[in-house]
Amino acid sequence: MYAAGFLSYVRFHDAIDRRQIIELRRHLENEVGNLLGSPFELYDDADGAAWSQHWQRRFEQGLMDRTLFIPVITPAYLSRQARREEFLRCLQAENDLKRDDLIQPIIYAGVAALHDPAQCSADPVLEALASRRQHDWRDLHHAPWNAEKLNRLSALASDLAKALKRTLLAPPIIVTVDPTPGQGDYTSIGEALSSIKGGERILIRPHLYREVLVMDKPADLVGDGDSEEIIIEASEGSVLQFLGPYGRVANLTLRQLEGAECFGVEISGGQLVMEDCEITSASYACVAIVDGADPILRRNRIHGGKQGGVLVQSDGKGTLEDNDIYDNSLAGVEIRDGGDPLLRRNRIHDGKQGGILVQSGGKGTIEENDIFANALAGVEIRKGGDPLLQRNRIHDGLQGGILVQSDGKGTIKDNDIYGNNLAGVEIREAGNPLLRRNRIGEGKASGVYVHKNGLGTLEDNDIFANARAGVEIGDGANPVVRRNIIRDGQQGGVLVQTHARGTLKQNDIHGNNFSGLEIRNGGDPLVQHNSIRDGKQGGVLIHTEGKGTLEQNDIAGNTRAGVEIGSASTPVFRANVIRENGYQGIWVHDGGGGTFENNDLRGNSKGPWLVEAASAGRTVKINNVEK
Repeated sequence: MYAAGFLSYVRFHDAIDRRQIIELRRHLENEVGNLLGSPFELYDDADGAAWSQHWQRRFEQGLMDRTLFIPVITPAYLSRQARREEFLRCLQAENDLKRDDLIQPIIYAGVAALHDPAQCSADPVLEALASRRQHDWRDLHHAPWNAEKLNRLSALASDLAKALKRTLLAPPIIVTVDPTPGQGDYTSIGEALSSIKGGERILIRPHLYREVLVMDKPADLVGDGDSEEIIIEASEGSVLQFLGPYGRVANLTLRQLEGAECFGVEISGGQLVMEDCEITSASYACVAIVDGADPILRRNRIHGGKQGGVLVQSDGKGTLEDNDIYDNSLAGVEIRDGGDPLLRRNRIHDGKQGGILVQSGGKGTIEENDIFANALAGVEIRKGGDPLLQRNRIHDGLQGGILVQSDGKGTIKDNDIYGNNLAGVEIREAGNPLLRRNRIGEGKASGVYVHKNGLGTLEDNDIFANARAGVEIGDGANPVVRRNIIRDGQQGGVLVQTHARGTLKQNDIHGNNFSGLEIRNGGDPLVQHNSIRDGKQGGVLIHTEGKGTLEQNDIAGNTRAGVEIGSASTPVFRANVIRENGYQGIWVHDGGGGTFENNDLRGNSKGPWLVEAASAGRTVKINNVEK
């Protein structure tokens, strides 16, 4: 059964330290897994509640002999009572197992008390640390991942793997399944599962098996040969129902056939490791994770689901890594009703609807996946769904990249969102996500489209080269847009229309083919401290009853007027610098008007003003600098 480790540390305020811990976790998972020849899951204390739940479950299921506790020791760590209690609990478990190698401390910063025998004898945590091998990373924790650091990591990984092998390399009892009489221990898989005591490895030889399987004892279920030739089919229920407590299934083809309201694989409890399998379903989803189950699915091909690819609901959890999830009739992955999985490095593509759907209180951490070519949104969040999406590629969708609607939330950061047929991100109907540090570009519509009373906070994104506006706000929407770069759009930078509001602060809006900012049809944003520059037409265009309050912006270097106002629009401009534009600083025409106070209008090619006769009585000028 699979091994795991837990990194325990005091949360770092320094982003550099945090990145180093993330890299340490990633390298150790890979290196220890390679040395073991089997999965090694390393949980990071930043996982929060999930960390605690996994840790508690390992205690409850008697898995501490294959679980490492890796405290990252700093003075702050030793001062935290919660960390000390975790350490002492693991120390007791280690003593109960008569082991001395399941706690593997990393010394991350100097702790003088470790070298003081009097202090160590008075403190059980210090005493335990001082009495065992320590991995000293004081000189390396800020170092880049160069050859020296990787060599030290290999030594650390070797020690971790050595401790785990004491348990994992105990030879399993092996039984075989072969339908040819006399060629194996059993002729059916179900017979083998019902006969074993628990802990055996069941090797399944190539054949077409028509069985409904129930796993409720610890066991390995492994295909012995080419997985394409080891096929298990069922039409009267789920092909495999896993009830726990733990087990492994590998190298099999599982096909649920039409005619039953069930799943390809139904995981209803415990911790199943499922690897290198092909799973299809002509009924419900190919894989269902429910009722608090916490499996690991790696390198599987999950496709052809009559409904979804993977369904995680009813407080299901799980880790899905490096799977190929494609050609399912509904979402490739659906998370709902308290589901909270980790999805990492999967390919989720060519779905007949969306890629990932998070709804009805679903959560999840979705990172480093490749999500593409789905018929609907690459990711849809709705009805209180609240996932974390980070470092994914979401691209070339037949509709949009990400859709957040109907009270959906979510934290969406550091993703590459590009080449989608509709908006890179669409927010509507009280959707309220946080978008931070994403690259949203080269879409065939707007980069971000917020409408129908959508909300949301957009911070520090790079929004570029979209076919329509970089950010489009309409239909009563009211997002916060700050510190973004909005550039090189085939049309405008930001469009606010149809009685939308919005707060735009400290954005760099430049190099767009149309106006950097356009306000129309009753749009009424607050626009402060932005740079609106180098547009291929004007800087700001307000028309058709547009409004808005624009304060302390730098509107410069645009090809035409810095500001153009027409068609009964009435904005307020206060303390802006409007300079070095190719036409006038401000052009007011066609019955437009507004209030202009304390603006700097010097240095425009055709002077500070052009106010046409029909707009003169509607234009209020107060204390502007013109020469």
